[in-house]
Amino acid sequence: MVIELEKVRELCKILINTMDILGLQQVQSETDYYWVITSNHREDFSTPTPEICVGSLHDDWQELTKILTGEHPPTLVDFDRLASIFITIGESISKSEQAFYQPKARLINPTPTHTTDTPPSPAPPEP
Repeated sequence: MVIELEKVRELCKILINTMDILGLQQVQSETDYYWVITSNHREDFSTPTPEICVGSLHDDWQELTKILTGEHPPTLVDFDRLASIFITIGESISKSEQAFYQPKARLINPTPTHTTDTPPSPAPPEP
């Protein structure tokens, strides 16, 4: 499987744009800890019981924000940290009332042209 980073970038823009349309500026998580299958067991289906460990959203977020401040350079581990944050965002939205709102027409354009729930006004008729 080939994963094109430009498409990943575009998908992230679309997903964040969708959150903007839904009026979501932040997501609250009630839990901190989560289960993680270690990377050496993640793709090994020959092991009947994979090795798991505990991750912390708080620790993940704290380390990721250090990238934003320049305190730490990004590392490969940060992809796992960001994946955990994305999972939490998705789960939080799916548990909320916002999960049932589908702005289909607006998902195509990652740059919002307006941010209200009403569609833009049609162009005036030509004379």
